[in-house]
This record gives sequence, C-alpha cells and structure tokens, in this order.
Amino acid sequence: KCNRVSQLLDLPDEVLLMICRYLQPVGVLRAFFKSTSDRLHSLILDYRTNLVLSALSYAEFRLVADELLPYLETSQLTLSNSNIPCLVEHFLSLCHQLPLNNLRKLTLNSCTNISSSFVVWLSNQSKLEDLNVYNGDLEVGA
Repeated sequence: KCNRVSQLLDLPDEVLLMICRYLQPVGVLRAFFKSTSDRLHSLILDYRTNLVLSALSYAEFRLVADELLPYLETSQLTLSNSNIPCLVEHFLSLCHQLPLNNLRKLTLNSCTNISSSFVVWLSNQSKLEDLNVYNGDLEVGA
C-alpha cells in the first residue's frame, strides 16, 4: 500500500503544459501566476508575456486588468471588441494606470476609434514596436 500523496508539482512539465492547453489563458494565469513556484512561473512564461484578451467576459477582463495585468511582464497584448462591445475602449481608459513598459506589440481587433495622442502616449510609455488596429476589413498598422 502506497501512502504517498501526489501534488501538482510532482507532474512533469509536459503534463502541466497539456493541462494548461485545456484552460483559457486567463484561467492559466489565475491558477498559476500567484504560485510561489519558480518552475510554474517559468512554465507559464508564454501566458504571462503573450496575452490574448478576446474571448472573456467583462468581469474576467476586469479581474485581469485589476489583479493580473499590473504584475505581468506582457510584451504582446491582443484585445478585441468582438465578444465584449467596447472592450478595447475599456482597456484604453485603464491603460494609463497599468505598467506597460514591456509592451512591444499591441493588436486591437474590431476597434473603431483610437486617437493619435494615445498612440504617441503609448509609444512614450512602452517599448512598442508594432501596433495593429483592425476595424472589420480595414487594417491600420503603425
């Protein structure tokens, strides 16, 4: 009879990554980001740096914006208005409060309005190299 209790960190990295693939990216961050395990932090590096916020509810977006985004070292961020009307606009209204200094690529899908002053501000606040704004069939790149 075996009395050993297995824990999540007993699993190999490959199995942990397979588990992550079954979760939404925000779920992976909620589950593992606040872990004290350096191994888990390393394992979810792509989730921390390449964040896609397009298939979530407004409540989930607020959770990410309030509890996770200030602590992530996000270099690529994708937002979309396709599931939540005005999600991009909500982000734009909050981004002045968020540390975006590592942001290199920002993609805004189904976005109808972005000001040139915001683009200038964002360029000054981050390492932004690639800005893509999609409005239906029209693409505006910077």
